[in-house]
Amino acid sequence: MSTAISGFSIKVGATHGDVRVTSGGKLTLIGAIAGTLTVESGGYANIIGLVHGLVIEPGGRAKLRGTCMGDASNQGGDLEVRGIIKGALHGRSITRVMPGAKIGAQATGGAFTSALHPHSTWPSRRQFRNSYALRGRI
Repeated sequence: MSTAISGFSIKVGATHGDVRVTSGGKLTLIGAIAGTLTVESGGYANIIGLVHGLVIEPGGRAKLRGTCMGDASNQGGDLEVRGIIKGALHGRSITRVMPGAKIGAQATGGAFTSALHPHSTWPSRRQFRNSYALRGRI
């Protein structure tokens, strides 16, 4: 199931499936998306939470302050990485990796790994909230 965001939206909590931010859409993600977040041309995403995958299409913009559990792909948009990408970063156009960001092999021991059961993939809402609260982000 896919969700489209065309206006201003703040997402808190878990969203299952893929999410698309369309032209004119602005998303602030504080929760988790158990799928791929795609930002289309004219869309903007501020990711403080957790996504499984991230795709920035030409003309899209995103700031990743949280965690991407899989690969992040900038296909011609504007991507700023301040958080963690556990997979690979594929980028063209404008991709800025800020000091302190962790990508791929550097991303071991991320925000949620110590709080999760070894066979679990997504944090519970309580684990997510506590992890960010302990780091002073909420």
